[in-house]
Amino acid sequence: MINVLVVGAGAIGCLVGGQLATTGCQVTLLGRARLAQAIETGGLHLQWPDGERQTVHPHTVENLADLADLATFELILVTVKSFDTNTAVRPLAGRLSSMARVLSLQNGVGNEEQIARLLPGQPILAGSITLPVMAPQVGTIVVSRNKGGIGLASMTTGAVVGDIAQHLQQAGFTVTTCNDYRSLKWSKLMMNITGNASSAILDMPPGQSLVHRRVFDLELGALRETVKVMAALDINVIALPGYPMPWLAQALRLFPNALLRRVLKRAMVGGRGDKLPSLQLDLRKGRNRSEVRVLNEVVALEGQKLGLSVPVNRGLSDILNGIVSGRLNWDDYRGKPDFLWAQIQEMQGGAVTT
Repeated sequence: MINVLVVGAGAIGCLVGGQLATTGCQVTLLGRARLAQAIETGGLHLQWPDGERQTVHPHTVENLADLADLATFELILVTVKSFDTNTAVRPLAGRLSSMARVLSLQNGVGNEEQIARLLPGQPILAGSITLPVMAPQVGTIVVSRNKGGIGLASMTTGAVVGDIAQHLQQAGFTVTTCNDYRSLKWSKLMMNITGNASSAILDMPPGQSLVHRRVFDLELGALRETVKVMAALDINVIALPGYPMPWLAQALRLFPNALLRRVLKRAMVGGRGDKLPSLQLDLRKGRNRSEVRVLNEVVALEGQKLGLSVPVNRGLSDILNGIVSGRLNWDDYRGKPDFLWAQIQEMQGGAVTT
C-alpha cells in the first residue's frame, strides 16, 4: 500500500482517493473546510451504478501547513482546476521526496508541463479519467455509469506507471497505460471539448443544445480541427477506457456532417444529457477564469502556430473568454444557437462548413 496525498479534493479527487482508501492505502485529502467537516462527521460515501456503496474515512486537511512532513507521501494526485495548478502545486516544491510521483488527473493540455516546471526533477505522470462523476452533496460521490476508467502515461524520465496502475485496478478502476502522454491528454481533450464550450456559451444543457443542427455542426467542426492539429503535431488518437476515440477520428475524416449527425447524435446527446459540463458550471459560479484555455484555446493556438485553419475552436474560445472577462454580454448568447453560429461565421469570415 502507498501513502497518497490528493491535492484538490473535489469529485474526482474524492473518488480516486476514496477508492484507494478502500484497499488500505493511506490517503490524505486536501480540500475545503466543509469537506473535512463532512468526512469527520460521517465519512466519505462512494456510490457506484451497480448499487455498491462504501464509506471510508480518509485523513482530511484544509491546508498543507496542517501536514508535518510532505516527504512521507509516495503519490501526489493533482485534481484541481487547471487555472489553480500554480497555486496548488507551487507550495509542494522542495518538500517532497525525490521519489514521490505526481499524477495529474486534470482536464486539458499543458497541466503536466506546468507541474514539471513548478517541481523540477520530480517524476510526473499524466492521467485521464473517463468515468462520469458527481458530488450531489459534500462527502458523497456518485459514479453514474460504469463506462470508463483511468488512462495513465509517464511524462518525465523515472515516472514509473506500472505499480500505480495496479493500485488503481485493485481499487476497482479499469486502467489502461500508454507510451505517449501527449496522445493520452489530447485524446481526452477530444472528449472534453464535446458539448462543453458551446453549452456554456448558450447556457443550455448539452442534451438540449446538441439537438440543434448548427450547434452539432460546430461540435463536429471543433473535433475535426482537433484531429487535424493532432496529426500535424504527430500525436496519435488513442482509445480511452470505454471510448473508441480512433474510430471517432476516422469517422470525422471520412464522413460528411449529414451522415455523422445520424450516426453520432444519439451517442453525443445521450453521453452528455442534462448534466451540465464543467465550463458551464464554472461560468454559472461566476468564476473569472475558464478551463477553455486548456481545451479549445489550446487547439486554436497550436493550429495557428502550424498555419492551420481552426475557426470553430478559435471562435468558441474567444467568445467564452469574452463572456468570462465581462467583455461580452452572456445574455446575448443564452439560448440562441443561431446567433452563436452566425457570430463564429462572422468572426472567421464564413469559414465554418456544414
